[in-house]
Amino acid sequence: MKRVFGVATVVAFVLICNGVGAREVRVITSFLPLYCFASNVAGTAARVDCLLSANVNPHDYQLSVKDRARVEAADLVVLNGLGLDNWVHSVLRGASANKRIVTVSDGLSNELIRHSGVPNPHIWLDPLMAIYCVTNIAAALAEVDPEHAAMFAENGSRYMVRLQQLDAQLREELQLFRDRPIVTFHDSFPYFARRYALNIVGVIEEVPDVAPSARQRSRLYATIREKKPRCIFAEAQFSSRLAEQIGEDLHVDVAMLNTLETGLLKPERYEELMRENLRTLEAKLK
Repeated sequence: MKRVFGVATVVAFVLICNGVGAREVRVITSFLPLYCFASNVAGTAARVDCLLSANVNPHDYQLSVKDRARVEAADLVVLNGLGLDNWVHSVLRGASANKRIVTVSDGLSNELIRHSGVPNPHIWLDPLMAIYCVTNIAAALAEVDPEHAAMFAENGSRYMVRLQQLDAQLREELQLFRDRPIVTFHDSFPYFARRYALNIVGVIEEVPDVAPSARQRSRLYATIREKKPRCIFAEAQFSSRLAEQIGEDLHVDVAMLNTLETGLLKPERYEELMRENLRTLEAKLK
């Protein structure tokens, strides 16, 4: 007796054989750079989301009920660590044993991440440290979804080549400004400055969201007069009023550097914003 299979049955069989219909791995990242890293590694094999929207800063963020549900539903949670995204930990304490959590800074030596005696979380602003983060994400994805491990490895390798190219471009174009003094708004750029030999001689807000005391401000003014930086760099995510006041008082130009903590969620945004920072530095340090 001849069996007759309907078209729908055949299509369903083909889709199953090709893995279509299998549950999509869900990845949630804490903020923009990690979203970019994870998206480039995952490719089409996983769904990557970011907890923070384009205009929300990760420092001291408060999770909403919706955010908690997204973390709970994720198979993989990607964190920066070093104190930046501790606000996720309250959800993770009761997480399922099946949920994988990767902290991209894990494994970095204390010598690399300590600045002024304490760990500084802004590791993503050094593209070579970003490569280290990508390797941690690729390994975690392979654990969560072994069937796509080869794809994650290939995607990660391609992305790391792009990050190496970004580093090479930054290194070549910033060598003209080696040891050039700069002032930043927060202590956000020590890894970037160390990698590309810039000299951060002062920071406006030594503690984020805490205006400098009269004594700190006086010391900063004295440093600027002595070191003569060509530019004070404010941050796009914060008011530039104080930086502009200092610049006006001391006749120093003011421009914006981006810490990449917020921005449009698209996989290539990390590279775009790093190159925007490069153009700003080239324009202001000449």
